[in-house]
Amino acid sequence: MKRQKPPRKNPHPVRSPSKEDFSDSSINFTCQVYNIYMQNPRLLLDSNTVHSYSRSKHENLVKSSIDKTKPPLQLQKPVSRLLHEIESLEYNQGLLDHIKRPKIIWKGMPHDIRNESYFEMLHHVEAQVVSTLRMTPIQYLNTKLAILSVAREFEDRGLSFRKVDAQRAVRIDVNKACKLWEFFHDVGWF
Repeated sequence: MKRQKPPRKNPHPVRSPSKEDFSDSSINFTCQVYNIYMQNPRLLLDSNTVHSYSRSKHENLVKSSIDKTKPPLQLQKPVSRLLHEIESLEYNQGLLDHIKRPKIIWKGMPHDIRNESYFEMLHHVEAQVVSTLRMTPIQYLNTKLAILSVAREFEDRGLSFRKVDAQRAVRIDVNKACKLWEFFHDVGWF
């Protein structure tokens, strides 16, 4: 007795069109990103606009700008400038002394940051938060500056600063951004 084959998922298969079947009305896009950035590598660092290049059968190389929905990934600032900008926001750092234990719960074991660079720039409460969230001190300082400066802008406009706004202000894990928002809110900075 012969074993029967299971029925086909599609009883009437259709062959995909061949290259000859394409008419002039169809458009095929090819993105030559590697060649574009090899000619001008500075495009990767351009912070004003994002350029998209497309080549079609009927068009030459087209360049168009796209509005970004997220802020660009910022290059590292010198730490002295970073600390100066944080201090210029004039948030009361003394409020951290009133917090004995930050209310931050995170999966996994806290990361030991005592040997990380710029650990000494953190308040001991901030060091606990950074360790719990498994961040580096420089990541935290950059994120702190970004979140607090955007919070100040919202405050100046008379708007409430929400978790979603904090998530949009930084390019880190959205859950970490929420935890930092909660921490800064508990401290009383906004």
